Amino acid sequence: MWRVLALIVLPSPGNLAYFVGGISRPDSSYKLPIPVRVRLNDSRGDAELELKAEILLMRVLQEKLCHKELELEQLQAELATSVRGHDILRCENQRSQDAVSSLTHKMKDLELQILTPPCAEER
Repeated sequence: MWRVLALIVLPSPGNLAYFVGGISRPDSSYKLPIPVRVRLNDSRGDAELELKAEILLMRVLQEKLCHKELELEQLQAELATSVRGHDILRCENQRSQDAVSSLTHKMKDLELQILTPPCAEER
């Protein structure tokens, strides 16, 4: 997944504007510049340049939002998996504690049987 780093508008002579942005992968420091050139006629002026800059910025922000939504969905899925795993481990822990408790009671019963002398009737 790529993420947008910046968007800069650099006007130049001859009514040519450069929109320079950058994207990079979250898992690396690699940055890929994205130059976009828009040529304007003298009659259109700065208003069209601003409009095209806003449109480009809107597209970049929409894509960034889309990536954030996907990232959020992935994090929610990971959280659900973690919670499910936590519940399973909690239940397994409770089952083990119950088994230890049961064995402790059985062990005490056996100790009492060993320590208690046989009844007079059995002699």
